[in-house]
Parts: sequence; C-alpha cells; structure tokens
Amino acid sequence: MKNGDVLLVRPQAGQDNAAPSENVLASEAVLKLAAYTDEGKYRDLAEQAVGLVVDMATRYPAAFGSWLSAADFALGATKQVAIMVATDVI
Repeated sequence: MKNGDVLLVRPQAGQDNAAPSENVLASEAVLKLAAYTDEGKYRDLAEQAVGLVVDMATRYPAAFGSWLSAADFALGATKQVAIMVATDVI
C-alpha cells in the first residue's frame, strides 16, 4: 500500500460522458437478452436499473442519452426480423 493509493470503492459514473456508462451498457445487454429469451426476470432487472436514473435523466437529458435510449427500448415493442439466405444457387 504505497502512498495510500488503494480505493475503498470503485467510482461509477451514472451519467454518460464521451462513452456510455458501464451500467447502461449492462442494462441494454440484459434488455436484449430479455427480448431474445422472453424471460421476464431479465426485463425486470433492467427496468429496475433504468428506474434508478429516471429522476436525473428527466432533469438532465443531455447527460443521460444512453439511459434514455435504454428506456425507449424497454418501453417500445420489440420486433424480430428473420433473414433467410439461399446458399444453393442454380
């Protein structure tokens, strides 16, 4: 432990900066997992995470763009598209 450089808690930014926060990326991944698997427990977890920043995001939307995108994904109807390609061309 040189110079007291040990952090007691790793800081986590809730708002977006030049890159989206780690928490919103995880929430978006869990929302997509919920859409692919149709598992409600994943959707519930992601919605809880989005709910934690809703207050701040509505007051400062420019700082929470990715969170607002995740919230929009959670509120919107998911559409699935299947692309089929024929590999045997005669």
